[in-house]
Amino acid sequence: LLRRMLHAHPSISIPPESEDLLVHGLKNYLALHHRPEELVNAQAGIVEHMSCMTHWKLDQERLKAELRSAVSRNEGFPSFHASIHRTHAAQFKPSAHIHGDKTPLLIWYLDLVRLVYPEALIIHLVRHPLDAISSLVTLDSMKNDINKATIRWRNAARLYIEAQGVGRGERVVCVKYEDLVKEPESVVSDLCRLLGIGYQQGLVNELGNDLGDTVLAPHQGVARPVNTASI
Repeated sequence: LLRRMLHAHPSISIPPESEDLLVHGLKNYLALHHRPEELVNAQAGIVEHMSCMTHWKLDQERLKAELRSAVSRNEGFPSFHASIHRTHAAQFKPSAHIHGDKTPLLIWYLDLVRLVYPEALIIHLVRHPLDAISSLVTLDSMKNDINKATIRWRNAARLYIEAQGVGRGERVVCVKYEDLVKEPESVVSDLCRLLGIGYQQGLVNELGNDLGDTVLAPHQGVARPVNTASI
């Protein structure tokens, strides 16, 4: 829901989830950065074969061209990885100059995210644990194990708290789901201010953007207007 609201802003592009693309990409870069064409082809192959990336609908030739351009500029891994986001924005949101990644899995890689993108604003969306755990437990990976789901929620919350307390805490912000659905304009306006862009009326109820992955069962509810029914 928060992704839908932010992505509605003309300056922001937030593609579908990337799962552990950042980790795979870094391993690939470290192994092949001295062999540029192999690096580009290997990275394009990673993007093509990850199931989550099918929802990005990237043009492979356009992606390779962007990757080659990043390699030629010799700006290191951050620019190389960001090429994937730049490609998506060029295809679907040319007006955007801020790129986001709405991937819950990244909570386990916060140190890496902050190392690669030290200026990034990390938005941690938290929901009442009873609601969050009752949702988590239905995932295939949880196998209806409430203890497993509870431990996952608790560990994720702990990692957020640690990230907020170690240096650059001002670039880590918490948004409560309950606040988001009760006062969406206030929440999104504050986030736009932190991102250095102006808030625009209508963002919270904009339903016209193709988010790419709303066909997936867990995301279908995002097509509805903002409501408090799930509190």
